Amino acid sequence: MGLAASAASAFIFKGIRHVLEGRDHLLFVICMILSAATLRALVARATGFTVGHSVTLVMAYFGLAPQISWFIPAVEALIAPLIILRRDPRSFETNGE
Repeated sequence: MGLAASAASAFIFKGIRHVLEGRDHLLFVICMILSAATLRALVARATGFTVGHSVTLVMAYFGLAPQISWFIPAVEALIAPLIILRRDPRSFETNGE
């Protein structure tokens, strides 16, 4: 196995482990699967999730993420409602009231 293939397989393994160890990530992935009407929609959502996550990790690595003490807890606190909203966009509707 070449160096590039070895590095790619290590990143894939670590990425899968990262998703499986984070309950919020795992719940989000389950919601993506349950709400996808087609395989194409699922692949598009999974790709978007992966790209978005990769961008944030790169930004953090290069010091482009805010270093304010409340930032990470605020982001973590927003994950659960966004998962609920992603699963059912009607979750926050008030029935026309």
